[in-house]
Formats: sequence, structure tokens, C-alpha cells
Amino acid sequence: MSMAAPASSDLEPEIIVVNTRRVMCDGGGALGHPRTWYEMGEADFVECRYCDRRFVLCDSGDDIRA
Repeated sequence: MSMAAPASSDLEPEIIVVNTRRVMCDGGGALGHPRTWYEMGEADFVECRYCDRRFVLCDSGDDIRA
């Protein structure tokens, strides 16, 4: 029995636009992960090490899907 591959949008991490360089991620929902804080530093984005969510600074001129 073969299973269909998930749609490509299911594989892409969630992108959240923020206006601060310090962000918190808990994975969202009841089945999330431990609350974790991240600092962007010099970059215009940071990715969660648990769920791969990408937090992008709203002032960034970069392509947020890159």
C-alpha cells in the first residue's frame, strides 16, 4: 500500500512576522513544545529549534521564504 506524499505547503515551516528581535515560541496548541526565547542578533530572522517556525522582522527587505 502506498501513501500519497503530503502537499508541499505541509512541509514548509510556519512564518511569523514580528516587530521585535526577541521572540518566544511554544509550538502553539496543546501539543506544542517547551517555551523557548530567541534573539535575532544581527540577522532579520530566527528559526525555532523545535518546530522550525521562522520569525521574520517586519522591517526586513529580505524574501521571507528564502
